[in-house]
Amino acid sequence: MKKYLPLLILALSLTTGVSCAGNKKAEKDTKTVSSKAEWLAFDQAMEKAAADQKYVVVDFYTDWCKWCKVMDDKTYADSSVAAALKENFVIAKINGESSEKITYLGKVMAQSEFTMGMKVSGFPSTLFMDSEGKVIGILPGYIEAPVYLKILSYVSTQAYKTKKLDDYLSGK
Repeated sequence: MKKYLPLLILALSLTTGVSCAGNKKAEKDTKTVSSKAEWLAFDQAMEKAAADQKYVVVDFYTDWCKWCKVMDDKTYADSSVAAALKENFVIAKINGESSEKITYLGKVMAQSEFTMGMKVSGFPSTLFMDSEGKVIGILPGYIEAPVYLKILSYVSTQAYKTKKLDDYLSGK
């Protein structure tokens, strides 16, 4: 119980702060929400990517994955990452254990089948595709925001066509 007490106090103080904040807090929250990454359903993301000629980022996650939550809270919540995603990408999440159906390249399958088909070996994993659904690459594991920004640049500038990711990240 003692180890949860600081969390309880923090939660109560945050709740009190939000309820007493008034319009200024509400205005600030609206700005924060609009700067966050906007996730779409997979099928919708693929349609939008084709229409807007944007790259696709697919975040593979599971409900039990701690590092998936950290990536949501730190990497995807980073304002620079959110801005880069909005500018050049359409983003979707796939639950690697879900039986919910999606359509990929004309084939209907469960999200879990798509996950296996992309050879996802752990969570989180991040898949990059072009606007037509062609796979550019997949990266397993948690990625910190500064590195993630470089990876987004690697894809959006089409450096992936001429350089290996490791060379790009190291400045070669």
